[in-house]
Amino acid sequence: MYIVDGDEYGLFRLDNNGRLYIENVPHARTETEYLLTILAFDGKHDRKAHVKVKLRVDSAVVNCSEEQLEISVKEDAKEGTVLLGRREEKLISSVHFTLISDVEIDNFAVTKTGDLIL
Repeated sequence: MYIVDGDEYGLFRLDNNGRLYIENVPHARTETEYLLTILAFDGKHDRKAHVKVKLRVDSAVVNCSEEQLEISVKEDAKEGTVLLGRREEKLISSVHFTLISDVEIDNFAVTKTGDLIL
């Protein structure tokens, strides 16, 4: 997987599993919204996806002990189940989830309160 467009400042990186990381903290005067084009290639087929990343540069220092959050969804989970809530102990109130993809993501939604639901 490769970031083929939208990372002019070299802020992001992808690992071999497709996880997106912020590699460098942007300067306060740089853009706060990035539209990245990701290319996945398995040797025969390729697929592009567009991911919108919104960063809010805050002068107050916030420490986040989690580098990434991983969730599991039970096969029999009901529609409307909260997968990640902003009130979760691991998340701060300024966290916002956004789903943007060329791939079908109809199974997930972000509520008005900012929770990620099934």
